[in-house]
Amino acid sequence: MAGQRQAIDNINRLVKNGAPNKALQAAYNKLLEAVQKGNEKAIEKAVEVAVNEKSRYVAERITRTEMARAWADGFIAKMKTDADIVAVKFKLSSRHPVFDICDMYAKADMYGLGAGIYPKDKLPPLPVHPHCLYRYVEVIEGEVDMQQQRDQVREASDKWLNSLPESRRVQVLGRKGLKAWEDGKDWRKYMRGYAGLREAESRLSGIKLQLHAGKKSNE
Repeated sequence: MAGQRQAIDNINRLVKNGAPNKALQAAYNKLLEAVQKGNEKAIEKAVEVAVNEKSRYVAERITRTEMARAWADGFIAKMKTDADIVAVKFKLSSRHPVFDICDMYAKADMYGLGAGIYPKDKLPPLPVHPHCLYRYVEVIEGEVDMQQQRDQVREASDKWLNSLPESRRVQVLGRKGLKAWEDGKDWRKYMRGYAGLREAESRLSGIKLQLHAGKKSNE
């Protein structure tokens, strides 16, 4: 009986926190129902379905994340060779499902160029997290005054955090991080998913170098 209660508790946690799509959540719910009824055959079938749905979800997550990374490689390779591109805008997808650090990247004016606009050598990494749906957008010379560029990363994000209700701050900082930030600590030590702003590198550059070296060798 105690083992059954423990199993039910574990599945309940999975349904709440470990089922990021409807198919997987439905599979966990079926498993929960089967365990509660104590039907051994139903449990066996529900476990099989849940495992298959979990595997499908993981495969989809890897595919979507790698597609985002490949798209970023192409964008960065083009950006580095196009002198007309002077900055990059961080743009959220209309399907952005969860409030997180991506909202900060899109809304905070960290370099005095406008909300979500970054110098080419100070970009948020892409993808920021698995299933990441944001993208870079070119900012062409004349669209922004690069003379206004200044590092105000901490101050701009402090302002953004101050504009949020406490529940949103907790989502991006966590309870301990929120307390530390309210005590004057730098948000960069606590922001979930923050990996710094830096010059982005494209994997295509390495491929081009290898191809160029191969061509020289053949010659």
